[in-house]
Amino acid sequence: GQLVTALPFISCGGCAACHRGDSLRCTSIISTGLGQNHGAYAEFVRIGTNDTIALPASVNVTEGALIEPLAVGFHAVEMARLSAGANVLILGAGPVGLAVALFARFAGARNIIVSEPSASRAALAAKMGATDAITDRKDIGAQYRKLANGAQPDVIFECVGVPGMIGEAINLAPRGGRIVIVGVCAKPDQFLPLPAIMKELQLQFVLAYRKGDFELIAHL
Repeated sequence: GQLVTALPFISCGGCAACHRGDSLRCTSIISTGLGQNHGAYAEFVRIGTNDTIALPASVNVTEGALIEPLAVGFHAVEMARLSAGANVLILGAGPVGLAVALFARFAGARNIIVSEPSASRAALAAKMGATDAITDRKDIGAQYRKLANGAQPDVIFECVGVPGMIGEAINLAPRGGRIVIVGVCAKPDQFLPLPAIMKELQLQFVLAYRKGDFELIAHL
């Protein structure tokens, strides 16, 4: 049969959000594995036909499984409105941070520097498009400027999702900088707004992806 991948939810296919390809905002959405529907630790899983993407013949099932985290990174870079030659700092080099590095390179970013204490993940980031990595968490800002020939990050991607990371990104951002919050923090967090106000920072929160992101990545 036809190999497919699916977004991890079931949408109605009939509401205004579904018609514009934004099924994540479906008014009747059912999440897979989050209490509304059974998860995927089974031989079979129920998926929605409206949220299913046919895989090209050149993409196998293992590669198809990578479309989801890649789509998160793609959507984050798209929401960041990166311009060619931009300087980027990525906090965290897990699957999503690596995907952000990849698509930041596709977008034409100049310096793509990852802050990641794990040496193995930092090495993997280089293969995914990062120009440099910072493994020592002491004075990340100074290390970034040294690696970027004095430049500061135009955009910071927060890809960790633990309390304190938004505040850290605010402290690292230069005046007029943009912070894209990709990491999902499910615990209470707090940060001091004043530094962000004084720097006139832009904070962009990002949620997942759109169906079109899945389709584009499947055909890369």
